[in-house]
Amino acid sequence: MDREKFDTKWLADHEPLPGMDTPCWMWLRGKQVRCGGKKTSPQRAAYALHVGPIPRGAYIRRLCPPYWTCVNPEHLELLGATEHRGNPASPEITLGPEPS
Repeated sequence: MDREKFDTKWLADHEPLPGMDTPCWMWLRGKQVRCGGKKTSPQRAAYALHVGPIPRGAYIRRLCPPYWTCVNPEHLELLGATEHRGNPASPEITLGPEPS
């Protein structure tokens, strides 16, 4: 899926959540999308399409509770495996690396 097509499948909230500068982008489709020839989460696709490639073994953490459907790349944080292991479980979703 390319960025233009991806961007037709989410809806922006009107007001940013407390602590966020921009509104959430609510994903309106399924739990997986095809991006770069692989099935992946909408959040990983959003990061890859809007920010850039995700290094192998990296994690994506969503920073805006409570919406698991948010795909706003400004609300997504890239974590390396070491950073991910060093963070205790939190209400934010952490999306693991792509399967080999």
